[in-house]
Amino acid sequence: MKTLNVVIVFIFLLVAGGTHTSASKEGIGWLIEMLPWEKVNGILPKYSKFTVMDVETGKKFKVQRRAGSHHADVQPLNAEETKIMKSIYGGKWSWKRRAIIVINGNQWIAASMHGMPHGGGALKNNFPGHFCIHFYGSTTHRINYMDLSHKLMILKAAGKLDGYLYNANPYEVISAFMAGLKQQDSKIVQSISLQPLAWNKLLPRI
Repeated sequence: MKTLNVVIVFIFLLVAGGTHTSASKEGIGWLIEMLPWEKVNGILPKYSKFTVMDVETGKKFKVQRRAGSHHADVQPLNAEETKIMKSIYGGKWSWKRRAIIVINGNQWIAASMHGMPHGGGALKNNFPGHFCIHFYGSTTHRINYMDLSHKLMILKAAGKLDGYLYNANPYEVISAFMAGLKQQDSKIVQSISLQPLAWNKLLPRI
């Protein structure tokens, strides 16, 4: 019965979706590296400063890594950078994951962030705490494997999302679709489906 249910949902996805949308207007693609966390941890050590670019909007803001052992705990450098970050989330802090590019000198690295201040924060920046940036292979504090939503955002930032979905099994495709709905990410949802679906109107608060 479980297999039958998965097949039914998989068929639904094939007939109920949408078309692809551009992940960015800044021409990102071949310049992006999808590096493992173990390597990024050395490239961006504690107290290093770098730029975060949101894939969807192209907006950029500067941050500093403050801590983190399985992912990077970072803070906006100042109040102006905090203002830019908050505008990316529509003026309201959120746990929603977003595909980002971490720019460190001439190096562009695919990553994912959430937008919710939590924990401690030392910088005077009008940001009450820190937020997390995940790279490929990063984990959360609660699980010892990659958070699926962060993983999908990293793949999206690297331009590898379509390839991942093409080679995914039905269970992985369905999981990705549900994660896309939860994160309200039209790129993920539309990469899986074939026909237009106003999913953001049908499920605006997932």
